[in-house]
Amino acid sequence: MNKGIAKQGKRFFLFALFFVLGAGLIAPAGFSRAKTIDVDGDFSDWDNVATLVDEGGFSGSSDEFSASGTTYYYNTTTDAWQTSEIPGACKVNYDYMLAVDYLKMTNDNNYLYFLWERGTDFMDFRWEDGNYYTYSSPVPSSAPNNEFTGTPPCAGHDVTAPIAFDHDMVISVDKDKNGTWDYYLVVNIQYPQGWDFSSGYDTTGYILEDNGNGVYDGISSETMKTTFGGAGFEVGISAASHVGVRQEWRMSVDKIFEDLGINWNDSVNVRYEAHSLSPSDTTSIEAFTFQKDKTLKLKVSAKKKVRKSSVRINGKTVRGATVKIFVNGDDQGTVSVSRGGTFHKRVSLAEGSNLIRVDASHPTKGTKNVAKTVTRR
Repeated sequence: MNKGIAKQGKRFFLFALFFVLGAGLIAPAGFSRAKTIDVDGDFSDWDNVATLVDEGGFSGSSDEFSASGTTYYYNTTTDAWQTSEIPGACKVNYDYMLAVDYLKMTNDNNYLYFLWERGTDFMDFRWEDGNYYTYSSPVPSSAPNNEFTGTPPCAGHDVTAPIAFDHDMVISVDKDKNGTWDYYLVVNIQYPQGWDFSSGYDTTGYILEDNGNGVYDGISSETMKTTFGGAGFEVGISAASHVGVRQEWRMSVDKIFEDLGINWNDSVNVRYEAHSLSPSDTTSIEAFTFQKDKTLKLKVSAKKKVRKSSVRINGKTVRGATVKIFVNGDDQGTVSVSRGGTFHKRVSLAEGSNLIRVDASHPTKGTKNVAKTVTRR
C-alpha cells in the first residue's frame, strides 16, 4: 500500500531522469543492497542515468485534457461527479493522469529498478490555474503544505474517486531482438470508486510471458510467471510538492533471469506502453543490458613521502557512496562523504613504506578501490 503526496501544476526538471525497465532498457547502473535508491525528495541517485521516455517520447499528445478518455467534473450542488462540463470546477481525467514525463531504469546485482515521473499523481484531481490536490474528505479550503494556491472550487466537499482506477504501466521485452514482444514487466496501480488518499492505493508487479500474439492483452490474458508485492516492491515515492511525482519500484534480477531465460551481460530490446490510454501510447524501442559489478568513480590523492607520523587522504567519489580506508590492512573506519562526493581523513603511518587502500561502494553505481603507497621517512 502506498500513500501519495499532493502536487501543484507541472513540474520542471533540471536533470534528465532515467527509465527503468523490467528486463532491459537502457544501460543500467549497478546496485548491491536491498534499498539502493535514497528517497529524499532530491533523487540525485538517478542523475546521469539514461532516459527511456521524456515528454516528447510518446506518439500521442500528453497535453492537459487533450488525452482521450472521459473528463469528470465535480458538481458542488449535487455533491457528485458528472461528465458534462462545469467551467472552473474540480475535475479529473484518468488518461491525462497516466501521461509519463520521464521513465528510467537501472539494475544492481540483486534488483532491477524503475523510476516513473509524472506531472500529477494517480490520486490527484485538479482545477484551474494548474492546481492539483489529492482526493480528500473533505477538501481543505487552503493548502496544508503549500500544495496549491487560492481556494479549490470544491473546498469543504468530500471529493473521492469518480470511478475505479486500474492502470498497467508496461515494459515490453523483445528477448531475441527479432521484432516480437516476448515478455512484459508490469506495474499495476488500483483503487476503487469512492476512494480517497487516507486509504492508500495498491501496487503490484508482474513478470508475464506473451500469450503468442506478440501484443500485450492485459494481465489476465498473458501467462503469469512471477508476482511482486508488499513493502519490498515499491521502494519510494517523492515527498516534494510542486514538482510532480516520482515513484520507484524494483523487481528481483534473479526472477527476471529465471523467467526470461537470460543472464548477466545479455541485451534485450524494450519499450514502454501506457496501457490505460486509448489508443495506447508507446515509446521508441531501446536496448538494455544487465551489467554486474559496475565500477564506481573514485579519485584519491596523498603525499608520496612525509616526515610526519600521519598523512591526509583526500578523495572524490559520488554522493551517497560509502568510503573506508585501510592502512597496511588495518581498517581505519568509514569516512564521511559530502553532498558533493568529496572526503578526507588523516591516518597514522608506520615508519617506512605504508600501503593505503581506499574502498568506495554505492548502491546504484558499483564499487571501486584505489591503492597508494606513502613512505614515512
